[in-house]
Amino acid sequence: MKPTIGRVVIYRQPLPEIEKPWNGTAEHPAIITRVWSDTCVNLHVFCDANPSIVRCSVVQLPELPADVKNVSGNSGWRWPDRFS
Repeated sequence: MKPTIGRVVIYRQPLPEIEKPWNGTAEHPAIITRVWSDTCVNLHVFCDANPSIVRCSVVQLPELPADVKNVSGNSGWRWPDRFS
């Protein structure tokens, strides 16, 4: 899929940032506000403990198999999981 303005993605912040203002969670819904390339976007992130946070030039995370979690600690965005 190509990122476009208004699409919802999942933002993962770096592990050291998980405590505040993230309320201990690692992933949050975000809306794409600007597209720089097929893998780099600006995001408006919606988190549990804050109204919202802006992140610029966020790079897409590599796709991993469904049974593997991102344990690298890198921040980035990914497409939401699809359910059939």
